This record gives sequence, structure tokens and C-alpha cells, in this order.
Amino acid sequence: MRWFYLNTHDRNEFEFGWIGEDIKIFKKQGRVGSLVAEISGKINLSSLKKCSGICAVGGPGSFSSIRGGVLVANLISRILRKPLYGISVSDAKDLKLVSNQLTQNKIKSVKYLNPIYDQEPNITIQTKKI
Repeated sequence: MRWFYLNTHDRNEFEFGWIGEDIKIFKKQGRVGSLVAEISGKINLSSLKKCSGICAVGGPGSFSSIRGGVLVANLISRILRKPLYGISVSDAKDLKLVSNQLTQNKIKSVKYLNPIYDQEPNITIQTKKI
């Protein structure tokens, strides 16, 4: 069994790849905005269609990074009709354990992966009072 893995909790770096019997992870510097292009450059669609599911880090992490990664994980899962599994940043420190837990059905799939932010989002632009 093999799962597509995605982790975008760090605002300046993201990682994606495969976990299962073997683990192959691609780490990239940069913002989550280039995530889809990076994935399509390293992972072919037929491999994604054959995977057992999508495993993504849901947080905690910065607003934009986690939001972007969770969005991509949810979309890939829905488009390919693959089960979606959410893990935390601390879980992602031991991908071999995560892989074993997925194989043993100890991590339950979710219909939608909710993002967990490390602080309240600050997404408004402050304006000067006149």
C-alpha cells in the first residue's frame, strides 16, 4: 500500500511524496503557491490514481500554508475519489509509524480535512482612520 503525502505547515517550505513500504519525500523551499506545479513536476497522475489514499498534515501551522495544503489535499482526494487521512505536525515527524498506522487502519479517513492554525488568522488590511 502506498499513500500520497503532503505537508505544508511551514510557511517557507513544503514537502510531498510517497509513504508506505518505502518513503520518498520531496522537500521544496518556497511558498505554498507553487505547490501544485511542484507536485505535477514530480508525481505523475497515473501514480496518484493508483495510490491507496491521500495523507496530509492538517496543522498546526501558519494560515496561508496550512490552508493551501489542506485545500490541495481535499481537492486531490475528491477528484481522484481517494480516501483522505489527516495527521498533525507532530505525527509527521515519524512517517514510518504513520505508514504502519495507515496500513493497520489505525488512522481513520475523513470526508474533509479541516485546517488547524497555530494562531488566529490575521487576514484583514488595516486602514488608517481619517
